[in-house]
Amino acid sequence: KKTRLKHITTPSPKGRPKQSASKTQAKQDRIIEAAKTLFDLHGYEAVSMRKVAAEAGIGAMTIYNYFDSKSALLHHIWQSFFDELYELMIEAGQHSNSPRDAIYQICHCYLKYWQNNPEKFRVVFLNEDRADDNNRFFVDHANIDERMQEVFTLPFANALPEKSETEL
Repeated sequence: KKTRLKHITTPSPKGRPKQSASKTQAKQDRIIEAAKTLFDLHGYEAVSMRKVAAEAGIGAMTIYNYFDSKSALLHHIWQSFFDELYELMIEAGQHSNSPRDAIYQICHCYLKYWQNNPEKFRVVFLNEDRADDNNRFFVDHANIDERMQEVFTLPFANALPEKSETEL
């Protein structure tokens, strides 16, 4: 009598295969761009996560794999705008001849940024902040004080006289 051996296979993993990091990043970028557009056009209150997902071309629940809430998505967008602005302000202050000129250049840079980016201005200043899931507002976790110190430290450090050891 012949014995038949059963073909043994390892079970395949359940669910979808894991996305590559580049595909995950591309999907997150689509979500962010869709949210920026919708928040600019309709305002934060009029936009749902479902609308953002549809605009980004993803499933309604998939968006929550990337952002816990609409507030978290808005905060992420705001942070990216301010990170860009801080870098521009630091650069503007570094190319100045005096602290007075540095302050002028930094302030001018700040105003020009919003003037040149009206869609970013609308998303930031025409949308009321909402606390995230941890009851924190954007200003509570955006490191604004530290970033502004970074902007103004170099121009003033070069202008202030050094203190003697007795003054320290």
